[in-house]
Amino acid sequence: RVRQIVAAVSEPRLRALATRLVSFGTRESMSSTTSPTRGIGAARQWIFDELTASSSRLQVSFDTHVIAPQGRFTRQTELRNVMAVLPGRSTRRIYITGHYDSPNLGSGGQQALNAAGGQNPQARADFDHDADAPGANDDGSGTVLTMELARAFAESGVQFDATLVFICWAGEEQGLVGSAAHAQALAAAKVPVEANFNNDIVGNIHGGNGVVDAETVRVYSVGPEDSMSRSLARYVQRIAALYVPSHRIRLMAREDRFGRGSDHSSFTRQGFP
Repeated sequence: RVRQIVAAVSEPRLRALATRLVSFGTRESMSSTTSPTRGIGAARQWIFDELTASSSRLQVSFDTHVIAPQGRFTRQTELRNVMAVLPGRSTRRIYITGHYDSPNLGSGGQQALNAAGGQNPQARADFDHDADAPGANDDGSGTVLTMELARAFAESGVQFDATLVFICWAGEEQGLVGSAAHAQALAAAKVPVEANFNNDIVGNIHGGNGVVDAETVRVYSVGPEDSMSRSLARYVQRIAALYVPSHRIRLMAREDRFGRGSDHSSFTRQGFP
Protein backbone atom coordinates (compact mmCIF):
# COMPACT_ATOMS: atom_id res chain seq x y z
CA ARG A 1 0.00 0.00 0.00
CA VAL A 2 2.86 2.39 0.75
CA ARG A 3 4.50 1.60 -2.59
CA GLN A 4 1.18 2.18 -4.35
CA ILE A 5 0.84 5.67 -2.87
CA VAL A 6 4.47 6.57 -3.64
CA ALA A 7 4.03 5.41 -7.25
CA ALA A 8 0.82 7.42 -7.62
CA VAL A 9 2.61 10.75 -7.24
CA SER A 10 2.82 12.15 -10.77
CA GLU A 11 5.72 14.32 -11.90
CA PRO A 12 3.83 15.57 -15.01
CA ARG A 13 0.88 16.54 -12.81
CA LEU A 14 3.17 18.38 -10.38
CA ARG A 15 4.67 20.32 -13.29
CA ALA A 16 1.22 21.12 -14.71
CA LEU A 17 -0.05 22.32 -11.33
CA ALA A 18 3.03 24.49 -10.77
CA THR A 19 2.74 26.02 -14.25
CA ARG A 20 -0.90 26.92 -13.62
CA LEU A 21 -0.15 28.34 -10.17
CA VAL A 22 2.56 30.61 -11.57
CA SER A 23 0.15 31.87 -14.25
CA PHE A 24 -1.73 33.94 -11.66
CA GLY A 25 1.19 36.40 -11.74
CA THR A 26 1.31 37.04 -8.01
CA ARG A 27 -0.07 35.44 -4.88
CA GLU A 28 1.01 38.22 -2.54
CA SER A 29 -1.25 38.23 0.52
CA MET A 30 -2.54 41.75 -0.16
CA SER A 31 -2.86 41.36 -3.92
CA SER A 32 -6.16 41.36 -5.81
CA THR A 33 -9.00 39.19 -4.51
CA THR A 34 -11.47 40.26 -7.22
CA SER A 35 -9.71 39.44 -10.48
CA PRO A 36 -10.64 36.01 -11.89
CA THR A 37 -7.21 35.58 -13.47
CA ARG A 38 -4.59 37.35 -11.34
CA GLY A 39 -3.73 37.66 -7.67
CA ILE A 40 -4.22 35.67 -4.51
CA GLY A 41 -8.02 35.59 -4.83
CA ALA A 42 -7.93 33.79 -8.18
CA ALA A 43 -5.11 31.50 -7.00
CA ARG A 44 -6.84 30.35 -3.82
CA GLN A 45 -10.11 29.66 -5.67
CA TRP A 46 -8.21 27.57 -8.22
CA ILE A 47 -6.50 25.58 -5.43
CA PHE A 48 -9.91 25.05 -3.78
CA ASP A 49 -11.48 23.86 -7.05
CA GLU A 50 -8.53 21.64 -7.93
CA LEU A 51 -8.57 19.90 -4.53
CA THR A 52 -12.34 19.45 -4.76
CA ALA A 53 -12.06 17.85 -8.20
CA SER A 54 -9.13 15.61 -7.27
CA SER A 55 -11.14 13.29 -5.00
CA SER A 56 -14.67 13.02 -3.66
CA ARG A 57 -13.19 11.76 -0.37
CA LEU A 58 -11.63 15.14 0.42
CA GLN A 59 -13.60 17.66 2.47
CA VAL A 60 -12.41 21.00 1.06
CA SER A 61 -13.00 24.38 2.71
CA PHE A 62 -11.52 27.81 3.32
CA ASP A 63 -10.03 28.36 6.79
CA THR A 64 -10.58 32.14 6.99
CA HIS A 65 -8.99 34.70 9.31
CA VAL A 66 -9.28 38.50 9.28
CA ILE A 67 -5.91 40.05 10.12
CA ALA A 68 -5.68 43.56 11.52
CA PRO A 69 -2.86 45.85 10.32
CA GLN A 70 0.33 44.58 11.95
CA GLY A 71 3.92 43.81 11.07
CA ARG A 72 4.09 43.32 7.31
CA PHE A 73 0.33 43.77 6.91
CA THR A 74 -0.24 47.42 6.07
CA ARG A 75 -4.03 47.10 6.03
CA GLN A 76 -6.76 44.78 7.31
CA THR A 77 -6.59 41.62 5.24
CA GLU A 78 -8.71 38.51 4.93
CA LEU A 79 -6.50 35.42 4.79
CA ARG A 80 -7.86 32.14 3.49
CA ASN A 81 -5.97 28.93 4.11
CA VAL A 82 -7.20 26.25 1.71
CA MET A 83 -7.90 23.05 3.66
CA ALA A 84 -8.66 19.52 2.46
CA VAL A 85 -9.51 16.95 5.14
CA LEU A 86 -9.32 13.20 4.55
CA PRO A 87 -11.32 11.76 7.48
CA GLY A 88 -9.77 8.82 9.29
CA ARG A 89 -11.04 6.34 11.83
CA SER A 90 -9.95 8.62 14.68
CA THR A 91 -9.85 12.35 15.44
CA ARG A 92 -6.06 12.49 15.79
CA ARG A 93 -4.64 14.64 13.02
CA ILE A 94 -1.55 14.61 10.84
CA TYR A 95 -0.92 17.77 8.80
CA ILE A 96 0.75 18.00 5.38
CA THR A 97 1.23 21.64 4.40
CA GLY A 98 2.83 24.29 2.19
CA HIS A 99 2.24 28.03 1.74
CA TYR A 100 0.73 29.31 -1.49
CA ASP A 101 1.35 33.02 -1.00
CA SER A 102 4.35 34.64 -2.71
CA PRO A 103 6.16 37.96 -2.07
CA ASN A 104 7.69 40.67 -4.19
CA LEU A 105 10.33 42.08 -1.85
CA GLY A 106 11.43 44.85 -4.17
CA SER A 107 14.76 45.32 -5.94
CA GLY A 108 16.81 44.96 -2.76
CA GLY A 109 15.25 41.66 -1.76
CA GLN A 110 15.19 40.28 1.76
CA GLN A 111 18.50 41.85 2.80
CA ALA A 112 17.30 45.36 2.04
CA LEU A 113 14.03 44.68 3.80
CA ASN A 114 15.86 43.46 6.90
CA ALA A 115 18.05 46.56 6.88
CA ALA A 116 14.93 48.73 6.74
CA GLY A 117 13.33 46.86 9.62
CA GLY A 118 11.60 43.91 8.02
CA GLN A 119 8.64 43.76 10.39
CA ASN A 120 8.02 47.51 10.20
CA PRO A 121 4.90 48.39 8.15
CA GLN A 122 6.68 51.44 6.76
CA ALA A 123 9.28 49.16 5.19
CA ARG A 124 6.49 47.84 2.95
CA ALA A 125 4.28 50.89 2.69
CA ASP A 126 5.38 51.69 -0.85
CA PHE A 127 5.13 48.13 -2.18
CA ASP A 128 2.95 47.37 -5.18
CA HIS A 129 1.06 44.36 -3.84
CA ASP A 130 0.00 43.38 -7.36
CA ALA A 131 3.52 43.39 -8.79
CA ASP A 132 4.76 40.14 -10.34
CA ALA A 133 5.65 37.51 -7.74
CA PRO A 134 5.37 34.14 -9.54
CA GLY A 135 6.89 32.14 -6.67
CA ALA A 136 7.40 28.93 -8.63
CA ASN A 137 9.67 27.46 -5.97
CA ASP A 138 8.85 29.60 -2.91
CA ASP A 139 6.46 28.12 -2.34
CA GLY A 140 4.66 27.03 -5.47
CA SER A 141 6.63 23.80 -5.27
CA GLY A 142 5.47 23.00 -1.74
CA THR A 143 1.90 24.01 -2.59
CA VAL A 144 1.56 21.68 -5.58
CA LEU A 145 3.28 18.86 -3.68
CA THR A 146 0.71 19.25 -0.90
CA MET A 147 -2.09 19.22 -3.49
CA GLU A 148 -0.72 16.14 -5.24
CA LEU A 149 -0.25 14.27 -1.96
CA ALA A 150 -3.86 15.05 -1.04
CA ARG A 151 -4.98 13.45 -4.31
CA ALA A 152 -2.67 10.45 -4.00
CA PHE A 153 -3.66 9.66 -0.40
CA ALA A 154 -7.39 10.23 -0.99
CA GLU A 155 -7.48 8.12 -4.15
CA SER A 156 -5.40 5.29 -2.65
CA GLY A 157 -8.49 3.58 -1.26
CA VAL A 158 -6.73 3.14 2.09
CA GLN A 159 -8.76 3.90 5.20
CA PHE A 160 -6.28 5.58 7.52
CA ASP A 161 -6.58 5.59 11.28
CA ALA A 162 -5.48 9.22 11.55
CA THR A 163 -7.37 12.09 9.94
CA LEU A 164 -5.09 13.64 7.31
CA VAL A 165 -5.29 17.41 6.85
CA PHE A 166 -3.75 19.00 3.75
CA ILE A 167 -3.47 22.79 3.98
CA CYS A 168 -2.11 25.44 1.65
CA TRP A 169 -1.30 28.40 3.91
CA ALA A 170 -1.69 32.12 3.24
CA GLY A 171 0.23 34.92 4.94
CA GLU A 172 3.47 32.98 5.39
CA GLU A 173 5.57 35.75 3.90
CA GLN A 174 4.11 38.25 6.37
CA GLY A 175 5.26 36.21 9.37
CA LEU A 176 3.60 32.76 9.29
CA VAL A 177 0.30 34.48 10.01
CA GLY A 178 -2.17 32.06 8.42
CA SER A 179 -0.62 28.99 10.00
CA ALA A 180 -0.24 30.70 13.38
CA ALA A 181 -3.95 31.54 13.50
CA HIS A 182 -4.86 27.95 12.61
CA ALA A 183 -2.43 26.36 15.08
CA GLN A 184 -3.62 28.62 17.89
CA ALA A 185 -7.20 27.54 17.22
CA LEU A 186 -6.13 23.86 17.29
CA ALA A 187 -4.42 24.31 20.65
CA ALA A 188 -7.38 26.19 22.13
CA ALA A 189 -9.73 23.40 21.04
CA LYS A 190 -7.30 20.72 22.31
CA VAL A 191 -7.28 18.96 18.93
CA PRO A 192 -4.89 15.98 18.99
CA VAL A 193 -2.24 16.86 16.38
CA GLU A 194 0.53 14.28 16.13
CA ALA A 195 2.64 15.77 13.34
CA ASN A 196 3.07 18.57 10.82
CA PHE A 197 5.04 17.87 7.66
CA ASN A 198 5.64 21.28 6.08
CA ASN A 199 6.97 21.61 2.53
CA ASP A 200 8.71 24.90 1.77
CA ILE A 201 10.94 25.33 -1.31
CA VAL A 202 11.09 21.70 -2.40
CA GLY A 203 11.33 22.00 -6.20
CA ASN A 204 14.87 23.26 -6.63
CA ILE A 205 18.08 21.30 -7.18
CA HIS A 206 20.34 24.33 -7.85
CA GLY A 207 21.64 25.87 -4.62
CA GLY A 208 22.49 29.53 -4.28
CA ASN A 209 26.09 28.44 -3.65
CA GLY A 210 26.26 26.72 -7.04
CA VAL A 211 25.84 23.18 -5.72
CA VAL A 212 23.48 20.94 -7.72
CA ASP A 213 21.85 18.19 -5.67
CA ALA A 214 18.93 16.12 -6.96
CA GLU A 215 19.45 13.13 -4.69
CA THR A 216 18.94 14.34 -1.12
CA VAL A 217 16.10 15.88 0.89
CA ARG A 218 16.67 18.03 3.96
CA VAL A 219 14.40 17.45 6.96
CA TYR A 220 14.57 20.11 9.65
CA SER A 221 13.43 19.41 13.20
CA VAL A 222 13.67 21.26 16.48
CA GLY A 223 15.59 19.83 19.46
CA PRO A 224 16.41 18.60 21.99
CA GLU A 225 17.60 15.32 20.55
CA ASP A 226 14.92 13.30 22.37
CA SER A 227 12.10 15.64 21.32
CA MET A 228 9.06 14.35 19.44
CA SER A 229 10.11 16.44 16.43
CA ARG A 230 13.55 14.79 16.24
CA SER A 231 11.97 11.36 16.75
CA LEU A 232 9.61 12.09 13.87
CA ALA A 233 12.51 13.17 11.65
CA ARG A 234 14.42 9.97 12.37
CA TYR A 235 11.31 7.98 11.51
CA VAL A 236 11.07 9.84 8.17
CA GLN A 237 14.69 8.96 7.45
CA ARG A 238 14.16 5.26 8.20
CA ILE A 239 10.93 4.84 6.24
CA ALA A 240 12.16 6.88 3.27
CA ALA A 241 15.20 4.58 2.97
CA LEU A 242 12.81 1.65 2.51
CA TYR A 243 10.39 3.14 0.01
CA VAL A 244 12.27 5.95 -1.76
CA PRO A 245 15.90 4.69 -1.75
CA SER A 246 16.81 7.03 -4.63
CA HIS A 247 16.75 10.01 -2.25
CA ARG A 248 18.83 10.22 0.91
CA ILE A 249 17.32 12.06 3.88
CA ARG A 250 19.63 14.65 5.46
CA LEU A 251 18.59 15.32 9.04
CA MET A 252 19.16 18.97 9.92
CA ALA A 253 19.57 19.65 13.64
CA ARG A 254 17.72 22.98 13.47
CA GLU A 255 14.10 24.03 13.29
CA ASP A 256 14.83 25.81 10.01
CA ARG A 257 17.50 27.38 7.81
CA PHE A 258 19.69 30.18 9.19
CA GLY A 259 17.77 33.46 9.08
CA ARG A 260 14.68 31.79 7.63
CA GLY A 261 11.41 30.40 8.91
CA SER A 262 8.32 28.54 7.76
CA ASP A 263 4.90 27.41 8.90
CA HIS A 264 5.96 24.36 10.89
CA SER A 265 7.22 26.84 13.50
CA SER A 266 3.59 27.83 14.15
CA PHE A 267 2.95 24.23 15.21
CA THR A 268 6.15 24.06 17.27
CA ARG A 269 4.98 27.06 19.31
CA GLN A 270 1.83 25.16 20.24
CA GLY A 271 3.71 22.02 21.26
CA PHE A 272 2.92 20.01 18.11
CA PRO A 273 5.84 18.08 16.52
